[in-house]
Amino acid sequence: MEEAGDCIGDLERSYGKLLGRLAKKPRYRFQPRPNNMGNFVAVVCLDALHPPMEFVGDSYKMKQVAKHSAALQALNYLELQGPESICIAETRSGSERGEVRRSWMYVELLGEGSDETPPVDREPTSLPAEPEIRNLSNAKGRLLEFLVKEVRRALYEDEARWDCDYSMEEAGFKVTLHLNVSGWAVGTFQSSAFVRKKEAEQDAAKTALRHLQKTKARRPQSLPANLRLPTDITVNTLLERYLPEGIDQDDCDIICAGAVVGGDVCLGSLGTSPVQLVVQKRQEW
Repeated sequence: MEEAGDCIGDLERSYGKLLGRLAKKPRYRFQPRPNNMGNFVAVVCLDALHPPMEFVGDSYKMKQVAKHSAALQALNYLELQGPESICIAETRSGSERGEVRRSWMYVELLGEGSDETPPVDREPTSLPAEPEIRNLSNAKGRLLEFLVKEVRRALYEDEARWDCDYSMEEAGFKVTLHLNVSGWAVGTFQSSAFVRKKEAEQDAAKTALRHLQKTKARRPQSLPANLRLPTDITVNTLLERYLPEGIDQDDCDIICAGAVVGGDVCLGSLGTSPVQLVVQKRQEW
């Protein structure tokens, strides 16, 4: 990569020249590291193009070198296409409240969902009623069961993390539960002090269940950049679950490989994992 020069700076200048007065910088992000390596994989996003484009570089141990690799891919594309062949997305001054902006999502496909999962058009939440979670010893199991049913897959270790500390002041264990399940069941919940660690875990789980029951936490505040979903989830289900409140599903298009995808299409039919999707405001033709 050393002989490639300042690819990051060259891309910024080339992209700016292409956009003119509407110039904006390329946006970089990093994919999850490959399972068998400690390397970084950078992705450069050219959001101002129509359709928006992303370029994935090779994996490197240093973030800056990984960014150079992704920038080189984007530079090669711009040079091969030429300014006359590249379409720039229309821009509008200001932004309406609740209007979706173009957003990228990577969806890791995990096989089909459980056969025991209720149909997609079920009630907004399958949370147990309040009387069912009063049993402290059962709260953790009910919480995990609810989360698994909602996402229709097993949870990853980093999605529900339990941290335990002993409080000398309160002479007991206190557990903090960190939830971040696909960007929608998100929060930190702390237990009271208990003599036994297990009881503290159940108390934290009970607090989380009550919060989820109260907020019906199905919708994220913003579109998540990375998701883990079954292959038989449809595009409509993805929008119903992950589109933030205030944004009308009918105003959005899902784009994959430059083409608009129908709402009844299953994610597993769109390609190999991870599937790269773009969510943007529906265009009027």
